Amino acid sequence: MKTRLSLICMVIFLTAMNVADAQLHHPHFGGGLRGGPGLGTGGQSAFRQVRGDVQAGVPGRFWFETNVADEGLGYDGSYLTVGGKRRLFEDFLDGRWLFEAQLHHSIDEDEGDFFTNIGIERVFSIPAAGADVSIGGWYDYNDETDADFSNPFHQVGISGAIKSRRWDLLANGYFPIGDTDVALGDPTGQIPFAQNFLVRETGIDAAQTGFDVTMRLRPKQLAFANGTIDFGGYGYKSDLVDFFGGGRVRLGFQALRGAIVSAEVNHDDRFSTTGVLSVGWIFGATGGVGGEYAGLARDLEPTLRNDHIVRVTREAAFVINPITGLPYNVLHVNNQGGIDGSGEGTFERPFLTLREAELAGVDGDAIFVDSGDGTSRNYQEGIDLKRNQLLLGDGGTYGVPDAADGSLFPLVTGGGIGPTITNPGEPSVVELADNNRIAGVNINASGATYGINGEVINGGTLEDVTVSNAGQDGVRLFNVFGDWDFRDNNFSNNGASGLLVDGVFNNASRFLLENNVANSNGLDGIAFRNFDPGSFVLNANTTNGNQRYGLLLNNFANSAGNGLNILNHVADANVNSGIVVDRGNGKLNIFSPNVTNSGLNGIRITNWSNVVGENTVISGVGGTMGLLSNNGLGGANLLIELNEPDLLQNVLVTNTTINGSGGIGIEGLATGIDTVMNIDIRDGVTVTNNRSDGISLVATDS
Repeated sequence: MKTRLSLICMVIFLTAMNVADAQLHHPHFGGGLRGGPGLGTGGQSAFRQVRGDVQAGVPGRFWFETNVADEGLGYDGSYLTVGGKRRLFEDFLDGRWLFEAQLHHSIDEDEGDFFTNIGIERVFSIPAAGADVSIGGWYDYNDETDADFSNPFHQVGISGAIKSRRWDLLANGYFPIGDTDVALGDPTGQIPFAQNFLVRETGIDAAQTGFDVTMRLRPKQLAFANGTIDFGGYGYKSDLVDFFGGGRVRLGFQALRGAIVSAEVNHDDRFSTTGVLSVGWIFGATGGVGGEYAGLARDLEPTLRNDHIVRVTREAAFVINPITGLPYNVLHVNNQGGIDGSGEGTFERPFLTLREAELAGVDGDAIFVDSGDGTSRNYQEGIDLKRNQLLLGDGGTYGVPDAADGSLFPLVTGGGIGPTITNPGEPSVVELADNNRIAGVNINASGATYGINGEVINGGTLEDVTVSNAGQDGVRLFNVFGDWDFRDNNFSNNGASGLLVDGVFNNASRFLLENNVANSNGLDGIAFRNFDPGSFVLNANTTNGNQRYGLLLNNFANSAGNGLNILNHVADANVNSGIVVDRGNGKLNIFSPNVTNSGLNGIRITNWSNVVGENTVISGVGGTMGLLSNNGLGGANLLIELNEPDLLQNVLVTNTTINGSGGIGIEGLATGIDTVMNIDIRDGVTVTNNRSDGISLVATDS
């Protein structure tokens, strides 16, 4: 439709330029060159030369051009131009008033559309100086779009010129009006959302305020072709774009009677080196016919200025969902509503309730929940997630997978508090599906059985999540498989365990727990039972003040043969024991533990077995000593026990401080029939101030 409209405009323009009072004028071309400012990449661009030798009898001057460029000063692609200039009247001060207009259309429909320039000019002569002086005003409209994120712009401009027979001094000013700076996303980069997109780089389309100045010379060496050489400079800026400036060189000549060719090269820090090649035909009256136009007889030369409104356009770059290969579809929720209360799920007009997002969402969507008024109002019905969905809040800094570069996009929302989600009277606040990612939310499970629940599901991630006040477990996973990551979470003050994983029967699964806190729970801080993953690493977790164990690992199958790794674990003031590893086999590494003030034992390892060449290692690493201190009355700082038959365990204790036990410092018990325990205690081990034995090793039937 736009193409058809612009073509109609061209026809009307041609008709208007040829109506009434036409005279046949001498076909003299006064040396002016179109030399338009269309700019493109400074490469070799092919062009089609327009030929002919017809001068039309029109009441003014008329031209048409092909401007060829691959990329220009704020635009892309080539375009066609139809233009004309004619006399309006003379005023009482001998000023000559002129009207000029141009219509342009992009050659490649995919690269743009219609744009135009309309100007009024007043020219007067200074005979003593042999010069003409002009000043003009312009209106420019540009509906040409060179990218998916482009917008129509309007502009007013001024132009001025001093023309002599040997040189011209030309200047222009450009002043966009209306909406001139459009951004998809936050130009400051602080808010990563726009519409339903997660934006990794803000899209910008900004019309530039600026100027250009040109000195045009007519050397006698080019007189045979009516040739000119231009030297000039320009500068532009907008609210979204810092000032940039550059230089310009242009060469033009008249190839045939009326045929004009010009080529220019520009360079600046914003667009680098660009250039354009223009080929056209100009015909009609001169500027000095019948004595109406005094001076240099060049009034009807096309004004040398930009055809395009100079814009800086940068496509928005979106975070790509690795599941779909497309930008994330983000559904926004804010319990205070959007701008006008009409929730659409966009960043600008979010849903009012979490329930709306649940109903609107499909597999793979991201649901972003704003903290709103800081309460759980409109978030009190919890949510059942769908496969591959993300549940995100503005509670901190966390990563979102980005298939664009294979990294985690750091989502920094700046809220710091996070939304509070509840679901009293129901089994769970959040019900998981396969491969969900939850980050930056607070789950108050008061009145619910579980904060987060998942049964027979494949993989998931929890990052920067708080789960509290559940009737039983804060997070409960039952018979799960796939890969699981738990980072920077807080699973505290729940009725049973902070995190319970019961049943992992896929030896290709991967589990990583890092920097989590699970304190003051009614049973255990973190508990894994009946599990057989391919990889299992716990690093820098804290489990303090729980009513039974800080960390419980029970019945580990180890069919993948990778063993267990517990690094930098902190467990203080748990009622029974700090770390309990009960039944399993393979390598067991407990590196740099800090276990203190347990009610019974600091670390208790029961019925763990190694094969030849494997060890159970309790040691400080990386310059950090292990510490087992002040653990319970009648227990041990470190208890290693084999009470089942036919087990083999090789224990190495190094670089660890063991002191102040209410019972024994290090206790080894081998009571199972035909069981063998080898204990090596050396290299930086200190055992002091224990109420009972420092080291006690007892073997019965072993």
